Amino acid sequence: AANPKNILGITKRLSEIIIQSYSKLNEYKNSKFSIVRFGNVIGSAGSALPIFFNQILSNKPITITDIRMKRFFMSMKEACGLVIEASQIKSNGYILILKMGKQIKIITWVVFYLCVTVASSAGFVFPLGDENPWYTSLIEPSFTPPSWLFAPVWTTLYLLIATSAYRITTKSTHKINSLVPLAIALWSLQLALNVIWTPIFSGAQNLEIAFYYIIALWAVIIAYIFISWQIDRWASLIMVPYLAWVSFASVLNYYYWQLN
Repeated sequence: AANPKNILGITKRLSEIIIQSYSKLNEYKNSKFSIVRFGNVIGSAGSALPIFFNQILSNKPITITDIRMKRFFMSMKEACGLVIEASQIKSNGYILILKMGKQIKIITWVVFYLCVTVASSAGFVFPLGDENPWYTSLIEPSFTPPSWLFAPVWTTLYLLIATSAYRITTKSTHKINSLVPLAIALWSLQLALNVIWTPIFSGAQNLEIAFYYIIALWAVIIAYIFISWQIDRWASLIMVPYLAWVSFASVLNYYYWQLN
């Protein structure tokens, strides 16, 4: 609303002007009016990120008009906190703006989600299911989950993995900047190991080597969770389901190796 370029921005600015005019009327002297400006609230109905994510999943062109496009991003928790703080500030008709750090390039978000989308394609090239005769011929451990479960689980996990990396890159304080490159390096390493495991297990059909790779993946995920906790706790916590699944997959891989 600061310098509106479209109808949505203009209506926001008009709303601010109306609220400020009401704050100056004597008949409302016992009321307090506050205006809060947000960045792009991640996960909200007005966020562009879900649109881009759906375009990636649907294999459609990503509608970024300018690769240099930048936005301020904030979480729902930060947005709600700002509203509560605004109600406590002794001001009337002021426009309150959250300190949102640095602007983030939209293309940064897209790159992380494209990375995990490419990683997920390994499952289509080397499937683990009824369409793979070698896999179905293996002696299964008794706790093997049904084949249909893998797709929804991995779709959810890849979304969390990409979101974690994105949250890490949006942190801009000097204290944590030195840890961000290490976190991104660990994130990239775990994704690489994730991609490599499927061709080894299903393509090369080497269950032993696949087991060693998944143990390495497990260790890197733990390291990433530890480092990311010091940068952004939500980025760390949303990786816990991924760690749990890989832990289960490691046990499953081991029993497949021993039984076959």
